[in-house]
Amino acid sequence: MRRVVRRLELDLDRLGVEVVGEIGERREGGADGGGERVLHEESVGMRTAKLPRAYARPRSLARCSHMRLASLVALLAGLTVLAACGPDPAPDAPEAGPLESPAPPSPTSGPSLTVAVDSLLRDEPDLNYRVAIGYPQIRGTSGEPMAPALQAVNAAIRDTVEALADDFRPEAPPPGADAPHYPVEVDGGTPRSWISDDAFSALVEVYAYTGGAHGNTYFLPLTFDLTTGEAVRPADLFAEGTPWADTLAAHTERGVLRWLGDRGALFAEGLDPIREGRVDLTLDPDSLVVHVPPYQLSAYAAGSFHVGVPLSAVAPFARPGSVLARLTDGPAVQATDPSTSRTLRGD
Repeated sequence: MRRVVRRLELDLDRLGVEVVGEIGERREGGADGGGERVLHEESVGMRTAKLPRAYARPRSLARCSHMRLASLVALLAGLTVLAACGPDPAPDAPEAGPLESPAPPSPTSGPSLTVAVDSLLRDEPDLNYRVAIGYPQIRGTSGEPMAPALQAVNAAIRDTVEALADDFRPEAPPPGADAPHYPVEVDGGTPRSWISDDAFSALVEVYAYTGGAHGNTYFLPLTFDLTTGEAVRPADLFAEGTPWADTLAAHTERGVLRWLGDRGALFAEGLDPIREGRVDLTLDPDSLVVHVPPYQLSAYAAGSFHVGVPLSAVAPFARPGSVLARLTDGPAVQATDPSTSRTLRGD
C-alpha cells in the first residue's frame, strides 16, 4: 500500500505538486546556479538508495487538466485512509527514517606498559676493553610521567648491568702483552622479557671474552614487583618450608636429560645449586624458566639450557601476595617480546 502511495506522490510531483512525506529530501545548490537541487532519498534496509531524478526551483507548473489533477488527489486521499485503517506493520519491520552513521569502533585497549631496550656502550682502547649490552627498560604507553616505582625499577636495572660490566673491566693491560691480542669484550642482549601491569621479568644474556680459547656465557635474571619497585629474588616467590627448590631441580633435570639424549652426560652435581635455591629464574605468562649456563649441567659444547616449569607445578608453593601468587590467580595483561632462546619443557 505504501508503495502505491509513494508512486502517486511522485506522479503528483511530476505535475508540479510538491509532496514531502515518507520520502525525505536533501537540498543542494544547483549546478547551473538556477536554484537548488532536491535529491529524494529512500531508506532501504541498512543502505540509502538515491533516486537520480533532480529538478530545479523555481519551476513552472505543467499544464494539465483540472479533472486529472482532482482525480489523482482524490485517489491519493482515499488510499491514504485505507492505509491508515489497515493492519499495523509487523513488530520487527524497520521504521522509515534517516539512518544514523554507526559509531566508530572503540580503539583496542592494550597494555599500559611495554618494554624497550637501551644500550650500555663502553670503549676504552688503552685497556682494550669494550662493552655493548642491550638491557631492558620499562616504558609507558599513555604518555603520562612514569610512576616513581617504575623509575626505580629502570634505575635498578641500569645499575645492575653497569655493575656486571664493571666486573670485567681490567685495572691495567696485561704487563708485557701485546694488547690487541688480549681484548676484553663483553657483548649481550635481552633475548626475553615479560611484563604485566604489576610485574616485570627479563633475562639479560652476556657473552664475555677475557682471553683463552673461548669466552663464557653469563645470565642476569631481572624480576621486579612493579607495585613496589622492589627486586624479586626466587625465594621471594615461595612460602617458607615448601619444596619449591627441589621441584625446580627435578623439572630442570628432566628437561635437560630429554634434550641431551645420547649426545652427552649430565653433570648431576650441577643440580645442587638449584636445590639450594641458587638459581637463575625468570617468569613467563605460563611458566617459570630456569636458566642454566654452559658447564653447569653438561659440557661446554652442549651450550646453555632454558627449562620451563609450568606454573601448575609450583602454584601450591606460592607465597601469599607474591608476584607468583598474583600470576597464578588469573591471566595477566602482557606485552611479551618473543624469545630467541631455546626453552625446554621440564614437565
